Amino acid sequence: MAIWHSLSVEDVCGKMGSCPAGLTEAEAAYRLEKFGPNEFERKGRTSVLDVFLRQFKSLIIFLLFCAAAISLYLNDIVEAQIIFILLITNALIGTYHEYNAESALKALKKLQTQEVNVLRGGQEVIVPTKDVVVGDIIILRAGDKIPADGRVLESVLLKTNESALTGESTPVLKSMDKLPEKNALADRTNMVYSGTFVSSGRGVMVAVETGSRTEIGKIYHQIISEHDFFPLQVKINRFSRQLAKYAIAAIALFFVFFGYLLGPSWGFNMRQVFELGVAQAVSFIPEGLPIVVTITLAIGVSSMAKKNALTRKLQAIETIGGVDVVCVDKTGTLTINKMSVMSLFISRTEYSVPEDRAFLLRNGKICDPFDVKGFIQLMETGILCNDSSADKKSGKSIGEPIEIALVDYAANFSLVKDKYAVAHPRKGEVQFDQRAKHMITMNSDGNSHLTFHLKGAPEQVVGMCSWIMVNGEEVSLGGADLEQITSVTDRMARQGLRVLAFAQKTNQPNFDNLSKGYALLGLIGFQDPLRHDVPDALRRARAAGIKVVMITGDHRFTAEAIAREAGILTESSHLVMTGEEIDSLSEIELDRRVPNVRVFARVTSEHKAKIVTLLKRQKHIVAMTGDGVNDAVALNDAHVGVSLGSGTDVAKEASDIVLTDDNFASLVDAIEEGRHSSTNIRKALKYLFATNTAEIFFLLAIMLSPFWAGSLLPLALLPIHVLYVNLVTDGACDVTLATERKENHLMTQKPSNFSGPLFSQDVKRFVIVSSIFLFLAVFAVYLYYLNRKVSLGLVRTAVFTTLAFFQLWSAQNARTLKESVFSIGFFSNRYLTAGIAVSIALQLCAIYSPYLNVILKTEPLQLFDWAIVLGASSSIFIFFEILKFFERRGSRFLAG
Repeated sequence: MAIWHSLSVEDVCGKMGSCPAGLTEAEAAYRLEKFGPNEFERKGRTSVLDVFLRQFKSLIIFLLFCAAAISLYLNDIVEAQIIFILLITNALIGTYHEYNAESALKALKKLQTQEVNVLRGGQEVIVPTKDVVVGDIIILRAGDKIPADGRVLESVLLKTNESALTGESTPVLKSMDKLPEKNALADRTNMVYSGTFVSSGRGVMVAVETGSRTEIGKIYHQIISEHDFFPLQVKINRFSRQLAKYAIAAIALFFVFFGYLLGPSWGFNMRQVFELGVAQAVSFIPEGLPIVVTITLAIGVSSMAKKNALTRKLQAIETIGGVDVVCVDKTGTLTINKMSVMSLFISRTEYSVPEDRAFLLRNGKICDPFDVKGFIQLMETGILCNDSSADKKSGKSIGEPIEIALVDYAANFSLVKDKYAVAHPRKGEVQFDQRAKHMITMNSDGNSHLTFHLKGAPEQVVGMCSWIMVNGEEVSLGGADLEQITSVTDRMARQGLRVLAFAQKTNQPNFDNLSKGYALLGLIGFQDPLRHDVPDALRRARAAGIKVVMITGDHRFTAEAIAREAGILTESSHLVMTGEEIDSLSEIELDRRVPNVRVFARVTSEHKAKIVTLLKRQKHIVAMTGDGVNDAVALNDAHVGVSLGSGTDVAKEASDIVLTDDNFASLVDAIEEGRHSSTNIRKALKYLFATNTAEIFFLLAIMLSPFWAGSLLPLALLPIHVLYVNLVTDGACDVTLATERKENHLMTQKPSNFSGPLFSQDVKRFVIVSSIFLFLAVFAVYLYYLNRKVSLGLVRTAVFTTLAFFQLWSAQNARTLKESVFSIGFFSNRYLTAGIAVSIALQLCAIYSPYLNVILKTEPLQLFDWAIVLGASSSIFIFFEILKFFERRGSRFLAG
């Protein structure tokens, strides 16, 4: 492969065979067919089938398949069908929402699709970016997004912003000269790169690499991979492994004891052993859990989308709820991503700029800018020593943010750049250089002489000045002035302002003597202001126990000032660390210090990835925001990667959530939605396992009945009953718990409440109390009907129905651990109310439908039987209301 930057323009053109007139349409079509479109090759995100199959990557799904297989083996076709329908339904719901998220992301990208100007057959034509091929001659103008990696053929003060690729925000001046082969990517100034932007000037390039072969494409394929597992996947799989272990052990022991050792002497036949064994297996598995989790997360996706957070992977919803550290970039997320003039230093005097930009403030007093001598001169230099421009079609400003801020501010006073540029045309210039840190333009003064306009870093500009303008007069620049300038510069920097100095030299006959003899006009402090809703969002995050860490490439003083204004730095949490310090500290020292740092300044993309790794190593759940290609590694490494809607495609592909409005407040809203989803999943767990555990107790009591009753009692709960309760009557209610309203105190709880095990202490307490109470009550009904000497069908129907109605009351109990159901509204969740109604209707069908009587082995209940069933089942609701009454008075029996 050719090393393009080391070749001359002539050699590059010779290899490409397209200069100077560009490719023919036929040749372009051939190359498009040969090399493919100018796009990244996506990994596993285009097929609906792939998304569908991804829904089955869970151990609990595997256990359900096993239960269905056992049912088929025993010829229980109905049970197997019910399980398979559940699994397919769950997968379809998950596919719908994940694929919708992918489609929304594609739509977002489609809105951002670019077109470029290329030479084809000697004619300038417009083609979509994806149709650019190797060898295309591309015309570059200010504001253009570069569509491919290319070698510069022509450069007229062409400068590109490569921050999306390198993280360095200073525009790079491009040349046509060939360069040494050993030059690093950042030093290949005769190359331009896909995904970067033309900040000023114009030029021509020839495309040398497209699609996945570009520098951005290489990075994409290095870092784009699925997370090994989301924390929710880990929790569910860990929980499923434990469940499988207990189920297999219990069923194995059951078959050994009751099938071979004790079974024959106790009167068990093998059919009974299999029926009880399958019933036990089905009771162990929470069949409704996968679909409840999927629907809960799907609801979270919809809620987050309304709050400008597009979720690309369902399980990221629950994960973000447990985040305890958010690493956030400053620019664009905390700030509005637009520079503004905030402070001026003119004629040895400081002025601040209020929101109403029509005047200045001096010591709190209003000043008319036109009364401040030197203000007009300062503005003139600001807009003449300036490369920003306006797009002719859209009117949008193009260029460096600070230069745009200068032009916008001057326009408030009818000082229009275009008019000044016509009156004082530019005759020459010295472009900004990272080492020299200044820019000079030589403009006509309207007569036969030139005025030199200088701007740059204060220390550089002041060093080139011999004079200072004071009230319109040039005065010798003395030691006291230098001290004042240094003091003002430091003060502005500590306020989070980026400071530039401005100077001019008049009546110059030629371009000689550019480096000295200037008169200092003043200093201007710029700031990318904080978003108005960020301080409140940070307070919410802090109240939620979330540590917000700001990561920026800005100067330490600037970072500190913004962090203090936002509320990230406080009296108790004020540690700041620079990228240089990260490089100098040992791993042991970093492990000790990083958890206490609130601001990282002057960091690179490598530092970001290292910070994420250090935080994860200390068991934090980390969210990371980013928008550039250079952020992709850190986004991919974090538990939850959060990209910005205005960011690069690579950053979006590496992320799990996209903030379509780029706003930190939307991220905090997303965390709250994640906590809401996590809470509702646990409510469903309480509900599901209360019955499952009671069923296990009930079946064990019957198995052991020869011990305490002297003979084997009849099996009142068949596997089909357990499945009907767990999937049909429960299934109408468990999913509706996913629609429970958001609790008021979600953002005042610790993150560990949401990042801990699924089977948390609260869930365990609820399940233990509920299942014991439920088992005792159902078993009492069972014994009561046995003693009445009624038919086995009626016994089964009474037990089966009591169990089903217990679950309806238990659904209300699971909604809250402290508050009375009546205080939140018994019917406030209309979906749950409808679910309970559907469950009752389904249970009535099970009792009174002749068809289901045969399948379920049930009999119709009489009015007296209903009194027993309803009295027994409602007792659990009364019992829990009493427990909650004591919880509200300080007891910690349920909530812990």
